[in-house]
Amino acid sequence: MVRFDKNKSNDQRNSRVAEGKAALESASGIKASAWAAMTAAEAAEQTDLVVEGLLETHPVRMPFDWPFHTRSEPEREIRTLTGRPSMPNDRSARLMRLATLRSVDYYSPRGEIKPSLRRTTWAHAKRQRGIAP
Repeated sequence: MVRFDKNKSNDQRNSRVAEGKAALESASGIKASAWAAMTAAEAAEQTDLVVEGLLETHPVRMPFDWPFHTRSEPEREIRTLTGRPSMPNDRSARLMRLATLRSVDYYSPRGEIKPSLRRTTWAHAKRQRGIAP
């Protein structure tokens, strides 16, 4: 289960993101400039290592407060219902990093892609192909 606080202003979100970046830098010992130079795979691997260390003292099956806030999911809390005490911390860390509602959030309650998040509209795509809508 993933829970996060969407009721935040832009300033509050930006503040939480800055706190999350500082927490990641502090927990990993890696400077922000080095994080920016990493590939996505390298950053994911380093994040997993940091989270793995945090999970060593975290009680199993208890909600985990993700300390590295993002703009789309500030104050994310993750509770793994399928987690087992026998699951290694490296697998748990990866599961925590990948636990997100971001892809679900791209859709409206009626199941349509939100217009503000659509890359191209159907009519625009037809015009690009030279087909009149």
